[in-house]
Amino acid sequence: MQNTTQTLRSRITQIVAMVCTTFMSAANCNADIRLPGMFSDKMVLQTGDAVRIWGTAAPNETLEITLGENKASVTANEQGEWSTRIAPPPIGGPYELAIVGAEASVVFRDVLVGEVWLCSGQSNMQWSVGQSVELADGDEIEKYLESLADSNLRLLTVPPSAVEEPATSFSEPANWQDCTPEVLREFSATAFYFAKALRENEKLRDVPIGLIDSSWGGTPGEAWLSRSALEKHVSLLPLLGHWDENTNKNIPHRPGNLFNGMIAPVIPFSIRGAVWYQGESNVGRAEQYATIMPTLIEDWRERFGLGDFPFYMVQLAPFRYGDKEPDALAELWDAQNRTLNLPNVAMAGSSDIGNPGDIHPKNKIEVGRRLALLALHRDYGVEEIVCSGPIFKSARRVEETNRMRIEFSMSEGLSSPKPTLSGFTICGEDKVFVAANAKVEDGKVVVWSDDVADPVAVRYLWDDTVVCDLFNAAGLPAFPFRTDSYDLKSKEVAF
Repeated sequence: MQNTTQTLRSRITQIVAMVCTTFMSAANCNADIRLPGMFSDKMVLQTGDAVRIWGTAAPNETLEITLGENKASVTANEQGEWSTRIAPPPIGGPYELAIVGAEASVVFRDVLVGEVWLCSGQSNMQWSVGQSVELADGDEIEKYLESLADSNLRLLTVPPSAVEEPATSFSEPANWQDCTPEVLREFSATAFYFAKALRENEKLRDVPIGLIDSSWGGTPGEAWLSRSALEKHVSLLPLLGHWDENTNKNIPHRPGNLFNGMIAPVIPFSIRGAVWYQGESNVGRAEQYATIMPTLIEDWRERFGLGDFPFYMVQLAPFRYGDKEPDALAELWDAQNRTLNLPNVAMAGSSDIGNPGDIHPKNKIEVGRRLALLALHRDYGVEEIVCSGPIFKSARRVEETNRMRIEFSMSEGLSSPKPTLSGFTICGEDKVFVAANAKVEDGKVVVWSDDVADPVAVRYLWDDTVVCDLFNAAGLPAFPFRTDSYDLKSKEVAF
């Protein structure tokens, strides 16, 4: 009986500790003051504007908050909820964040102030450094991971959770961690190499960086934004209706579920911006995706309340989607391109570094570097950096010929390693695209086919396995594009 009682007490203690850790680090657990799982020892707080801090306490309790030498106070409402802001101390640290009430206190230690990025998406974002390393043996891998350790880089992985209602904290305990070989082995490779490239630039060499990885493999874009935002679009109602008929409610593919379980608990933590690698699960439904992605970005921005924060996407890499038409991926690329019409949204190209036989191309180092180029140029003032490959600008027919001349932005030093370009197609008024000849000429691309006497439209990389061979002087690939606005095959896809 005594052993049974002891076992029961031990189990109760474990449960209490787990609950406390879900809201805060275990060392800071008490009955009166709680903060959500975003807050723990070793966290990074965003420099610049005031830091958002929130949680619960006794009803109507007044709390004194200290971050470094900066102070603030806040009084909880009748439900015990409170939220405030406090000015961050200078970049660096370590600092302590203390929340002190009448009879209890919470202290977070080894807190740094720097740049915080939210990294989200499906498996190509979730794919870890350990999975991406291509070295000969285990000893080399261990040495490589040891060389990547960085005390000024902190990592937080959001636990997987798919739920019907927005959560206020994580589904299980999660803490900020140092970038050690053990932690890094399981952490997002795209996110890590993005931060590594940032920290290699002299402007950020001494700036701490915090990465929040909120990703889940195989999940569609509609799962990552709120249900209320989706419901605003008539074109998405059939998609919502399809899932409403599914009786299994807490699954990751259900619209809104991953926003509820894995993004809502992060809001309104202060961030610099977001990087996004997702879309494979939406191939074949590109017309929907052209609505889903802008809606997601606008929804996140509104809820974080940080204005039009930077949002940087990764263009999906070439891959043969065996159950889809060869142009299904190209239509998804087109949807990604249309999302770039939003302010402060940009994309890192990957049309030259994919693997048509592997949906998870291993070269995440270059993906992260190209994302970092965008942030360095656009957010951190490194003006000399070329941050993008050539982007389609305009097309016109060369008078009295069967040729179209394509002009690009971000095209200085436009060239190809081949004498003639591949991946271009062209059509006349009949809208039947055929393979085209193409070459670089005077900083532009000239496209033609002897089978099309009167060309009206050109497409580039309109096939899921064609690899880019058109680059600017920075070695960055041109993005897939089309000059037409014809209806796409995915227009009639309901879900």
